[in-house]
Amino acid sequence: MVLDSFQEVDQWMLLLSRSGIRELSLTNSNSNEGYELPSYVFRCLELTKLKLWSWFCKQPLMFEGFPNIEHLRLFHINFGANLYGTQMNLPQLKVLEMYVCTHVYNFNVKATKLQSLTVFPCPDARLLKLLNSPCINYLCISIHEPTKDLAPVERIHLARMLSKFPRIRNLYINDGFLKYAIKENIPKWLPQAVNSLKRLSLNIQLGELCQLHAVLCLLRNSPNMESLSIMICRRHPGVDVGPASNHLETPICLDCTLIQLQTVEITWLGGSRVQLLFIRLLLVHSPSLKKFIITPYKRCDAQKRLDIGKDVMQFPRASPKAEIIYLNPTSYSCKNAQKHGSLALHFHPYKHIQIIFLFLICFFVDYLLKKCPIRLIFLAFILLHVQNHHPCKLTVLCRFHKNDALFFPKALL
Repeated sequence: MVLDSFQEVDQWMLLLSRSGIRELSLTNSNSNEGYELPSYVFRCLELTKLKLWSWFCKQPLMFEGFPNIEHLRLFHINFGANLYGTQMNLPQLKVLEMYVCTHVYNFNVKATKLQSLTVFPCPDARLLKLLNSPCINYLCISIHEPTKDLAPVERIHLARMLSKFPRIRNLYINDGFLKYAIKENIPKWLPQAVNSLKRLSLNIQLGELCQLHAVLCLLRNSPNMESLSIMICRRHPGVDVGPASNHLETPICLDCTLIQLQTVEITWLGGSRVQLLFIRLLLVHSPSLKKFIITPYKRCDAQKRLDIGKDVMQFPRASPKAEIIYLNPTSYSCKNAQKHGSLALHFHPYKHIQIIFLFLICFFVDYLLKKCPIRLIFLAFILLHVQNHHPCKLTVLCRFHKNDALFFPKALL
């Protein structure tokens, strides 16, 4: 629903607050104007999902919190200075997402059941206030370079932060977090291993020695990590990559074996020496590796991409089952390419036999019932079966029966 004036918004919110609404999405389409969030929103105490976009949030003084909310998504919210010291109680909150919000240091919440937290990017967030839940299993923190008009970035200890999450399984951090939020020199070993971490996603610059130390620290101290995803940032002018390259060439650079690591994804690979040395390091120390996906930087020319592929293919591998998948960034998106690559790799041999058997049945019936209307019904049944069990083969089957496929409902195709 689109409303023309904020008076209409207030009237609707008053009506909704009396009707026991459970899910609400409220967007200020005029993002250049900092309109205040309607106060009636804070009366909707039965809300379980709330999404707000581009509002100035002024919390009422007597408001204690939403007792039933489970999912809270905030985009471009200005919390202002009036919330300082006022705590919002969200006892059922499980998912909290904040994108490009300002004055987040004044957003003081108590959410003891929080499981998923995304802060992307909110440079003035007080992370230690938000990271006060032992139930968190998904954590995404992205910090950009702070500006002068915002509060300084809170400095925290990496070891202290990770020790708060005994159940964390997915962790995403970027180079800004490592550069502006971590205040200690990254240690080689943490006081306590992060045994629960299964997937690590990074957006970093491998050429900077401090960020390289952070990556190696997380690899050493996450013995059960199964998936590693790295998006390489563009190197800033003036950064000396020599120390990082020299460190990767030392024999004790990574003095441990990544026993559980099975999947590695590296995107925006430029082919620098430090990047290739890091790939070689992972291949040598990952005996259980199954799939290594590489997507070069989109501005690399064809010859550069070919040279990268040649270098990577010559690296030794600790895992005899490791497959290197080299993708072309200009042909399709990385996400879809990785998805289709996974389907091609993980087909079980018995599933191939089932598909071939289905093809034979289709051709046999097509021969016997070529002029019979029941033929379409039978082919629709086969398509439904393939769609439910082998969706990637559905388009292939449709091509064999192109004329008949035109009569099928779109849901089948």
